[in-house]
Amino acid sequence: MEKFRKKPVMIEAIQLTNDRSVIVEILETIAGKFIDNISSEVDRVIIQGGININTLEGTMKANFNDYIIKGINGEFYPCKPDIFEKTYDVVKLAYTCTFGDALEAVKQGKRAARVGWNGKGMFIFMRPADELNVEFVVDKMKSLPQSVKDYYLQDIINEKGERVSVEENDNVKFTAYLCMKAADGSIVNGWLASQTDMLAEDWVILD
Repeated sequence: MEKFRKKPVMIEAIQLTNDRSVIVEILETIAGKFIDNISSEVDRVIIQGGININTLEGTMKANFNDYIIKGINGEFYPCKPDIFEKTYDVVKLAYTCTFGDALEAVKQGKRAARVGWNGKGMFIFMRPADELNVEFVVDKMKSLPQSVKDYYLQDIINEKGERVSVEENDNVKFTAYLCMKAADGSIVNGWLASQTDMLAEDWVILD
């Protein structure tokens, strides 16, 4: 028989624990999207002591302390910790940083992401603070409900119900906020970092 050497492949993996933020990250990574009823899904995982994963070999259960590996074709499967430790070494990337460093970069207009995020193209960025003229908010802004527009409309209506002229500096202030480009291509406004995200040191600056 001929001899072959297994090709070295860098894989992505995360260890399943009973930490709710870790469970959320795993469930949404496997699903490839944000889950609406995530709290009840996390409760179910904790009660059953693990996660059932549909693999190429059928449904397999990842118990707490097992690692969940993302394969080279994007598939997921569980691995026992002793086997994982004998098979894989941790890859230390020289360009990784803390969440604090990533946040400072994001505030400068750059994009940041975690190495541990398995979703394709996921990253965070900051929508900067802005000021928009009240007439623009009332007449042209599509991202506000009509009830909010009606509230600001009061500022440019006189006692006779007529529109009055608005000064250039009569603006509505919008504060800055964090956003995430999700795995499904959508933009999540008001992204909040989990405890795992804030304590992680596998952040990378993309710009």
